[in-house]
Amino acid sequence: MKRPSRLIGRAADLQAVRALLDDRIPTVLVGQAGVGKTRLAVEVCNLCDADGLRVVTARGDHAFMEVPLGAFAFAARPAPDTGGDLPTRLWHLQTAVLGGSGRRTLVCVDDAHLLDSTSLLLLDRIARTSAARVLLTVRTGDEIPTSITNLWSDGTAQRHEVPPLGRAELVALVAELVEGTPTRELVGEVWQASQGNPLCARELCLGALDGGTIGVHRGIARLTGPLVTGARTEDIINARLATLDAHCVDALRLLAVGGGLPVRLLEAATAPGTLAELDRRRLIRTSSDDRRRIVRTNHPLYGELLRRAMGDEDRRAGLGRLYDLAAGLPCRRSDDDLVLADWGLSAGRPIPNPQLLAAAKSATTSLGAAQAERFARAAEGPVARFLLASALAAQGKHDAADDIYTELVTNEDELLRTESIISRAWMHGMPLGNLERGANMLAQAADVAESEGARDLLRSHLGLFVLWTHGDSATMSATAPVLDRARSTSPQAESMARAAAYTSAGLAGRVSDALSDRHQVRSLDAFHRVTLLDLGAEMMVGWALLHAGRLQEALRHVKQLEDGNPGVGPVIKFAGAIYSRFLGNLRVSFEVLEPVRIQLEALGDPMGQVPWAKAVLVELSTRLAPNTCSSKDTLISQAELSQNTIMLPDARRCLAVADLLRGKTRSGFEGLQQSLDDAARLGHQTHAIATLDSMAEFGWAEEAAPEAARIAEGADAEWRTVHPVNRYCTAVAARDATGLDEAATAFADVGYLLRAGDAASQASEFHTEAGDLPAAFRSQVRARTWLAAVEALDTPLAARRKPVCSARSLEIALLAAEGATDAAIAQRLVLSPRTVGNHLHRTYRALGIGGRSDLIDLVEQSRVREHTVNLPRFEHREAPAE
Repeated sequence: MKRPSRLIGRAADLQAVRALLDDRIPTVLVGQAGVGKTRLAVEVCNLCDADGLRVVTARGDHAFMEVPLGAFAFAARPAPDTGGDLPTRLWHLQTAVLGGSGRRTLVCVDDAHLLDSTSLLLLDRIARTSAARVLLTVRTGDEIPTSITNLWSDGTAQRHEVPPLGRAELVALVAELVEGTPTRELVGEVWQASQGNPLCARELCLGALDGGTIGVHRGIARLTGPLVTGARTEDIINARLATLDAHCVDALRLLAVGGGLPVRLLEAATAPGTLAELDRRRLIRTSSDDRRRIVRTNHPLYGELLRRAMGDEDRRAGLGRLYDLAAGLPCRRSDDDLVLADWGLSAGRPIPNPQLLAAAKSATTSLGAAQAERFARAAEGPVARFLLASALAAQGKHDAADDIYTELVTNEDELLRTESIISRAWMHGMPLGNLERGANMLAQAADVAESEGARDLLRSHLGLFVLWTHGDSATMSATAPVLDRARSTSPQAESMARAAAYTSAGLAGRVSDALSDRHQVRSLDAFHRVTLLDLGAEMMVGWALLHAGRLQEALRHVKQLEDGNPGVGPVIKFAGAIYSRFLGNLRVSFEVLEPVRIQLEALGDPMGQVPWAKAVLVELSTRLAPNTCSSKDTLISQAELSQNTIMLPDARRCLAVADLLRGKTRSGFEGLQQSLDDAARLGHQTHAIATLDSMAEFGWAEEAAPEAARIAEGADAEWRTVHPVNRYCTAVAARDATGLDEAATAFADVGYLLRAGDAASQASEFHTEAGDLPAAFRSQVRARTWLAAVEALDTPLAARRKPVCSARSLEIALLAAEGATDAAIAQRLVLSPRTVGNHLHRTYRALGIGGRSDLIDLVEQSRVREHTVNLPRFEHREAPAE
């Protein structure tokens, strides 16, 4: 008997699901047991595979609901131990499943409602970050986890109902199953019992064919006896299982308690020929999972019904048999330790201590803290105590974990002692929010460490802590000894020290150091110890390129990072949004940052970006439209900013600018002063210069100019963006219109077009004050050019300056200078020719020029350099982008 070779009655469903996945919308197939969700999902996977996508399949099972990543056991290896770094472990798990090609991957999970909590967390992360296409099936009538229902309730995923087949489709299915044309009587009986449920119809037909109650003669299939009565699918399946011999039932019971099992293991547990008989009767299926052949029941209902019929003692006995057999088989894979330990403990078997330790470590790195605690408590020795403390800390049981870590810091094994100190420091620094205490623990331990290796590891972690709390000088002091011994220290210590030092260099304005260290950081990739910290350092490459005036290169760099690391898309997209803000693309930055901020919150804010993101969003929203948000408290409060926020100075500057744009002068000035104080304390020169720029922009140029000059005078040679700010502050303080024109050009040269436009607008004001109206007009034309390039012409930022010509007069003047006649301009702008002429004559009088030829000369003198942006031409309706 063959399985139907084609999908019957689901053409519309197939088309709808394909369309959703093509739009990268996670899709959840919902329906009753046996309605055909799995068959539809398999067809979708086959089509995606034919289109060149990498397809990763998994299946939820009652047998694996307590095993971390039980459904993904053969798709994802345990993440490397990263010293308690939960976000990095999540990222490693995700990249393991996606295989480094997330955007071309389909993750399909059958019976997703039966996943373990770790798999659900991983699946939610993949779906919400759009790191891959996601297709799930869930069964109505069963309890569906909240994390799955939230996907469609909050609009992240689309719920697609899979209904039973209609009568016409059922006829086609029966014809495929019996390999003939069914009579009306046969179809009627199958319809009466199945009500269009494909699995029920399949079991009825296959059971009747095996029992001889359906006969096929000359292509016509007729009933020769009664079908199994009862409309419930479970009744029909139970009736079919009742016809099996004892060996087949025993094999299915083992599959019921063990889930998917290796072929070799199941063959060792059953009589010869059993698997062949089950396969002949279409009760099992065999697939390959990472080069190992796995046997599963053909439908989850088989296992569930058998498991439900077994008592606790029978289930324990079955797990014990599986454990005994698996323990005796050679060449067991390392990722089997977790499953075997779970079987052994559940069956009450004595398990060797090394196996328990390996299982506890696998569970810890797979984010299965509860299982890790279970294995660690069953094991013995100091390593077991350390794993127990890590599992407790991951579950938020910090007091109990702290007691164990305190006990282990006096252990005679230096490596275990060092790891305990580091884990305890991170626990106090991150979840408990006391980075200062964590830093003190690391510093004290480094002072008394016996070996250079332990000292290096402690100092590299200390460098990260003081980067948050004490800034550049403390970071360099902590990491310098490790970097001096780079060739002899461990790769882990070197990678962490370089990442901390590199990040610090970028923030401190030592751009040359940051860019020179870039290739040294990347060279450590060979050790396969990539963490979120390493990616953070790579994002600081973009920060350094940004401040070196290489903005397009910075954007390309962050795009390459995003393409190469799909598992942490929002983390990297955040950097791209920040870079766009520097370019002046306020709307682009806002549109990217708003959904990214939500995704970062859903991921638990792995790199502490959310407070900064909220502050940037407040500044962007007020620069674009101050009245759209009545209070910055709708996004962020000062309570969310703390000494632990690595970008604290810029976050404070953003909130201060928002206050100033809303007319809150006092609080805005105080916020800028506080931002400067934080930048000075941490040694964040790049943040300091940005704050001084904002001070000059909003009227405190005299206060900002001396400090800006001091920073620019001693600035790194590669730090090109500092000099336009210095010129700007000096020119505004002296009300020097020519100096402002130079500052505007300098801003444009490094790609800061929004700042260039605003500086040119101020220059126009100063020229007007000095009575040089043609010069004011030239500055206004430049300002319009740069602001148009970043779509900021109609923002409150542009409107607050006093132009020498109105926006309409300027637009008409530019079109006239391009050679357009009054009639053509009138048609273009939907005005009368007389109105156009009036605007032009007012412009001639205001500028003191003779007519159109003089106007053309002024516009030509106003042209900006080709490598920044061009003036709009008449034939274009919009100013061209850069």
